[in-house]
Amino acid sequence: MVSKTLIQLPRFKQPQPTPLIFHLLNFPLHSSPLTLHSSSMSQLSQAVSINPYFKVQPGKLDAFKETMKKFVALTATEDTCVYYDFSVCGDQVFCREAYIGAAGVLRHLENVGACIEEALTVSELYRIEIHGPAAELDQLREPLAELKPEFYEHVTGVAK
Repeated sequence: MVSKTLIQLPRFKQPQPTPLIFHLLNFPLHSSPLTLHSSSMSQLSQAVSINPYFKVQPGKLDAFKETMKKFVALTATEDTCVYYDFSVCGDQVFCREAYIGAAGVLRHLENVGACIEEALTVSELYRIEIHGPAAELDQLREPLAELKPEFYEHVTGVAK
């Protein structure tokens, strides 16, 4: 039997956001965790995300994790980065990242080029997706053609 009692989730104190990123996205600096303003979502919807998937060679995950640290250190210097993080599932590594516009993506790839080369010595880039508005994706098709990415055009989303 399913209980009809509603569970109240605790409210967690939010860490102080990084002012530059929140300024770029027009996020209010002191909003509640569940509050997004339409201007925030509309700005986020204009971001371009890159979703690369790597398959790491047997016994090389620790080496890849060392390279992750270099990726993160370099990316932390980029003012157009919206978010950037890595996830691991067995021998697969996924990088979840987004930038303000196509120009931000291209600057990022130039910034971390040496890290990409280093990562590819111990892994294979077996899939890469680029998500964003059509106008931004169109600016990336030619420069990223060699990577053979799948381009996903933003259609709709939630704005509160």
